[in-house]
Amino acid sequence: AGINALDCMHCPAAHPQTPSTEIGRSEHLVVVLIAHRVPAVGQIEIAALAWETCIAATVIHYINDVTADMSDMQPPAYSSLGNYINLTKHWAEMKGFALGLQFSPLSPFRTAETIGGIDSVEALRRVLNLMGDAPVLADGSQGGVGPDGTPEDALAVYEAKLLEARDILEEAYALNPDAVAVW
Repeated sequence: AGINALDCMHCPAAHPQTPSTEIGRSEHLVVVLIAHRVPAVGQIEIAALAWETCIAATVIHYINDVTADMSDMQPPAYSSLGNYINLTKHWAEMKGFALGLQFSPLSPFRTAETIGGIDSVEALRRVLNLMGDAPVLADGSQGGVGPDGTPEDALAVYEAKLLEARDILEEAYALNPDAVAVW
């Protein structure tokens, strides 16, 4: 019948006890499956979803980094060359990891009926569209297109879009909102 992989208080295997964060629980699950040599039936799906949850948490981490980088800007300029470098690096990692969420047949974006009140597949498309195909830069432009208003307005609108994307991921993977806010 298997074990409850997240409750190892009486576990004789040599591995850490259950951590308190979502990422920690996901990593712990993989360790437990290996340590207990749990039968593969059903456990592969659990491990795959745990792995994908870690990827989603990484996307959220980079959403938080991009919004922090944007708050360091002094529109229409960057606070430093490092501010620009960090923004573009963090944005690329955010988008790259987010694109990876489309491939698993076990993803909540394929298995749930709705996420955030919309069709689950459309929810992932929404996340990717909210991120855009390029970051909003200090002058308010995005992908070579200038802002409709001020650079400050463009940055505020983009930050709201990123926070919406973060909220969708939080709901899809049933993550703790307090943890999501600080990753």
